[in-house]
Amino acid sequence: MASQYHSLFTKQGLDLLRTAIQSGTKLGITHMSYGDGGGVLPEPNDEFKKMVNEVYRTPLNRLAPSKDNPNWLEADGVIPSAVGGFNIREVGLWAGDVMVAYANYPPTYKPSADQGTAQIKTIRIVLQIDNTANFELKIDASVVMATIQSVEEAKQAAISHADQTKIEKVESLRDLNQIEHINGRMIQTKSWWPDLNTGGLRYSYSETAAKNLHNGGTIIDPDLVFPTTFSALPAYLQKKTTAGNGCYIAVNVKETVPAEIFGAYPADTHIFNDAAINAAITAAQATTTSKAKKVTIGVGTFYTSNAVIITSTNHIIPPKLIGAGREATILIKTTANPLGSGYLASSTADAVLVSSPRSDNPEGTAAYLISEEVKGISLKHKNEVVNSLGWLRHRSAMGYVDDIYAEYNHTHFIFNDCWMTNFGQLWCHGGTLGYIFDVGTSLRGGQLYATATKGRAFLFSKVIYSDLKCCADGCGTEGLSGAICYEFIDCKGVSGKFNSEGHRGKAFSFSGSYGMQIGGQDWRAKAVDSSVTVNRISLSYSIVKFVAFDFLESATSLTVAQRKNYELYTRDDISVLDFDCCALPQQEYGLSDQKPIHSILNNKAFFSKFVDSRFNQINRQVQHILNISTAYKALCYVGKSSRLIIQSANSLDPNQPYFCYVDDDEKRKVGIIVSTISKNQNTPSEIATIYVDFIANKEYSTKLLGYVDTDGWLYVKSAAEWYALDYAFNLTI
Repeated sequence: MASQYHSLFTKQGLDLLRTAIQSGTKLGITHMSYGDGGGVLPEPNDEFKKMVNEVYRTPLNRLAPSKDNPNWLEADGVIPSAVGGFNIREVGLWAGDVMVAYANYPPTYKPSADQGTAQIKTIRIVLQIDNTANFELKIDASVVMATIQSVEEAKQAAISHADQTKIEKVESLRDLNQIEHINGRMIQTKSWWPDLNTGGLRYSYSETAAKNLHNGGTIIDPDLVFPTTFSALPAYLQKKTTAGNGCYIAVNVKETVPAEIFGAYPADTHIFNDAAINAAITAAQATTTSKAKKVTIGVGTFYTSNAVIITSTNHIIPPKLIGAGREATILIKTTANPLGSGYLASSTADAVLVSSPRSDNPEGTAAYLISEEVKGISLKHKNEVVNSLGWLRHRSAMGYVDDIYAEYNHTHFIFNDCWMTNFGQLWCHGGTLGYIFDVGTSLRGGQLYATATKGRAFLFSKVIYSDLKCCADGCGTEGLSGAICYEFIDCKGVSGKFNSEGHRGKAFSFSGSYGMQIGGQDWRAKAVDSSVTVNRISLSYSIVKFVAFDFLESATSLTVAQRKNYELYTRDDISVLDFDCCALPQQEYGLSDQKPIHSILNNKAFFSKFVDSRFNQINRQVQHILNISTAYKALCYVGKSSRLIIQSANSLDPNQPYFCYVDDDEKRKVGIIVSTISKNQNTPSEIATIYVDFIANKEYSTKLLGYVDTDGWLYVKSAAEWYALDYAFNLTI
């Protein structure tokens, strides 16, 4: 016999349930409704299609199997505190618009919040299905609000979940094998090394992460033995467990990877920081799904045994390497260990820092590092040894370099095959050689600063289309002749500011370099040994223009005797040297104090232009210093000229005042008709007469012979060998 309060499936509900079982679909109960029965307690009837008097309907809060009986399906409905002011005498379950089940309910009043009682009311209905396919619906009358048991169960579940996922704090990675490894569990390390308070990080345990992914920083296999000494760090970072899963994965390292989380620590007893920094660079490499990250090194002096290596594996963009500032982050290499194989850079290089593609890069030997960025680091050797390097940067393009300092290296910077690099401030001090730029294009920026190097401050070899700002102070300290400050070999189109202060030796050397525009200042040269003579500037097969360069105080710190060991410049016959709006030395270099190149003329005027070139043509005016001999040499181009006027042609030897003179008065005044000059070198025309002293002295004279070749050039020679001298020709063509 049914109890006073009971429930049942409606006929509609049974039909839906049978269909769901046969088709394997869900019944789809989604809502619970509440009614007041019209003021009386209703008698449940399977014909019901709706409530007697529905007062509220809400989505189900929970629909799940019961833990007490797998054949029970529990449905919970919750009436919020803000809803109320009605009695509950009936309850229904709905699948869409179909009332699946109906129950009468012990009369219960649900107050609303504005009635002074804020109450959340929960009602649970349990649907029970037995093995005979008879369906019985019953109400769990013990649930008027959430039961004490349910609350307690939820509380215990929450406590259990919190125990599993709370952030566990540990001193260091060494302590990971002391805690239970629970999937998703968060741990916070205070430090990488015990008791050193640096390199702490938050990790999450993943039971599916392969142990062979361990890298000692961002992925930790807790089953590996943690190193107890600094010397054991490199092996720990490289060690792998080949089988199994379960690792701690670092969180919050999406863009920045600190070297300290791989065991880097600033102490002179820790000389293996290169292993930590290189491991961080490897972890920060770009992948097929992510860009390269930034590797940071904090404040302190970090000692290394091998090179720190910026490289790339399968991608050409390497991680950035960023220190805390050149005065704050210092790398000191304690050994002379070479780089070794595996990179395009020289395997024998003993460098503090190396930038180079790997030799197994997919692009092979044609690979470059692209968009490399290095900032805020000092590079030193513990002891300056022969061939030690600060930074070897090999095949790097479109990068940015700033705030770098180098000291106690034999050579501080070598930039080999680097192009489109933007420089901020770099500074090297002491050592033997400062900067070497070997092959490069489109280099921009600076200041590049060198101080107190024993030898050459800057070498530019095969550098083209570049504009730089450089300064050398107190360099060239060793050797009788000092050293070259700026040396340019096979450079094209290089410009910029190239300052030298207190430099000892040659300031500029140019060889095979064209299109050079040099600005800056040469200030207060230092004396070289009295047994040598040094040219402050030298040119070989080069075209160089000094633009608004200040040589004014170049020699002011030297005595008269010391100045005699210097000459301002020398060049070979083919080179061109142009001083454009330059202030030349007010104390003249060389053995004579009466040189033709003074910056101030009679104490009243500066030079505006001084060009030293064997050949110069402005419009139709030609100046050519030509060594006349019995072999033909090109004098000038007359292929588009009607007449040639030889205005003067005098020997440059003060002791042999020879000169060329056109004897024919008309030809001397209005010029030689070009078309009348021979076209055959075997039967040349007489162009002029070469006199020894006076025109009247015909006895000591010879002829200047010439012919016009098919290239349009006039070729000339002397009829007699002993007239071979340099002659300065002034011509109108």
